[in-house]
Amino acid sequence: MLLVLALAFLGGYTWAATWAARRGRPVLALLVAGATLLLLTAGAAAAAEVYSARTGSLVVVTLLLFGPAVLLPCVLLMTIRSTTVPPSRILLATLFGLAVGYMLVVYGYGVW
Repeated sequence: MLLVLALAFLGGYTWAATWAARRGRPVLALLVAGATLLLLTAGAAAAAEVYSARTGSLVVVTLLLFGPAVLLPCVLLMTIRSTTVPPSRILLATLFGLAVGYMLVVYGYGVW
């Protein structure tokens, strides 16, 4: 259930990153990414309290899993510097970042 909510949240982030790209401001894309990372951290801390898990561990796993999915589209938007970035490209960057985050959690952090 939490994974479904997080994926829906990343879909909303993709829409917000597309909106920031169309506005043509790289700083706006950085603000959207920063706000998303703060919301992910707060959500992980709240989930840790609800499910009686260790807060630090769950926050680290959440940021390792979803952090690259948030940061890769932001880097993509800053390097392209175009106002006509298609949403599909940002969605692909988000999915690639999610795959990178999964590899970080499984092989880097050694959760499973």
